[in-house]
Amino acid sequence: MILIIIYNYNFKLSLLSVLLKVTLVGLFNPSGIPMSFGGSFCSFFVMFLLFKSLNSNKFMIFVSGAGGFFHSLGQIIFGFIYYGLIDIKQTVLTGKVDINVLIYSPVMLVMGIITGIIMGFTARYINIYLNKQHIIINKYIGDE
Repeated sequence: MILIIIYNYNFKLSLLSVLLKVTLVGLFNPSGIPMSFGGSFCSFFVMFLLFKSLNSNKFMIFVSGAGGFFHSLGQIIFGFIYYGLIDIKQTVLTGKVDINVLIYSPVMLVMGIITGIIMGFTARYINIYLNKQHIIINKYIGDE
């Protein structure tokens, strides 16, 4: 999980992990690369910034929930851009947007938060276990 890597290693390793995750998703579903890219990188940068500003395991669940929200938001934005779900010129001129996208987006955002919180609890317990067992090695490899 990317959150555990963010909490235990540096920015470069965390970013590399996100890139590898997007690449693996692309191998199994090439059409999903834009959505995976948008969600993963949006989520990663928000979680990394929150981790750096809060810098405590107490906030891991909050950081993960925010990451889930921004993962969904990134997917929605990249879906709009990549798949052309809205024609920006037509939207500006007429003010009309596809109603199905508007209905689904809030559901997706709420589900992103819920999933993020669940993943945050899971990541927190895994992180505690890995640190107690001294399984996390080479903490903060390289330059920050």
